[in-house]
Amino acid sequence: MFERILLTTDFSPHSLALLELTLGIARTFGSRVLLLHVDEEEQLFPLQGSAGLIHFLEEVQLRREAAFARLVERIARAGIPVSCLRAKGYASEQILACADRERADLIAISMVGVERLKQALVGSTAKKVLRHARCPVLVTSPFCRPADLRLPLLAEGEEPDGEPLSAPEPGLLEAEALAAGRPEGEPAAETCRQPAQEPVQPSSWPTIRRVLAPLSLDSHPPAATRFAAQVADSLDATLELLYVLKVPTLIPSLPGEPPLSFPADSLAQYQGEAWFRLAELASGLSRRQVEWSVTLGSDEAEAITEYARQSKADLLILPRKSGRPIGEFLFGRVSSAVAKIAPAPLLLYVPGPDAADGGK
Repeated sequence: MFERILLTTDFSPHSLALLELTLGIARTFGSRVLLLHVDEEEQLFPLQGSAGLIHFLEEVQLRREAAFARLVERIARAGIPVSCLRAKGYASEQILACADRERADLIAISMVGVERLKQALVGSTAKKVLRHARCPVLVTSPFCRPADLRLPLLAEGEEPDGEPLSAPEPGLLEAEALAAGRPEGEPAAETCRQPAQEPVQPSSWPTIRRVLAPLSLDSHPPAATRFAAQVADSLDATLELLYVLKVPTLIPSLPGEPPLSFPADSLAQYQGEAWFRLAELASGLSRRQVEWSVTLGSDEAEAITEYARQSKADLLILPRKSGRPIGEFLFGRVSSAVAKIAPAPLLLYVPGPDAADGGK
């Protein structure tokens, strides 16, 4: 399902927490991890600079190379195949191009990183990736803290057991012959083998036991439930289908008018119909670990995140688009809003007839 996972990193704390989540998923699906970092300095600074600026950028590059090597060692010690990718350019453009070129089945990215000023200038990298990616995207929001991933942030140069990381052994990075004929801006790639150290045990990886799949019942619900069920089955997790029944909570009235509330009988009827639809979808999944619920809310994104928080969901699965133009506009906006405030990791995909294959 996810044979090739493109893991993006800017070495920020949130991207490092995302690394551990991605390792657990890669181990579950038998995936190869494509580790990508994009250098954007040439786009942010003029090519001609002072000697001080040149020295600063060289120092930045050295530190990034050391950090990148530590991440490669961490993945290799987990026994997971890893390919190393470096690129120069705007991060969102390079991530999308790399995902297409490397035939990635999943992109893993954090909604927050070391890009506060850049967000104000050119917009969020993650937001652009979510909007244009052709494959599913695994994203963590600023509210999905490392504690929610059940892994504390590591101090620089430390593994979970507290031992310092050593430099990669000679031969850890086996560079392929890439210098000749590579198009400008294409990532440099390296195939990395596992060092001769005892693999890291997966006990510290995030545990996904409960998957929440909010649905839009007006577009592709069978395909959406099949995709969510396939992910939950692979993770051996309980799947809960959720439908948000949107009702107005603030109905204006003129002075002296009695308050107006939504008719209780109509509300009960709509809830019953939605519950019955979810029950039908659940019955077609032929799996025992499936539940379904209907919740009320005036804002779908807030209702989904609040329900995820109360139900202690470990992973949310949402479609990025709907099948109809109006549904694409509305539910696409909901998924984008959830990505910003989700209390747990969020897997976004494009539903369709082949949604069970990742929406590709």
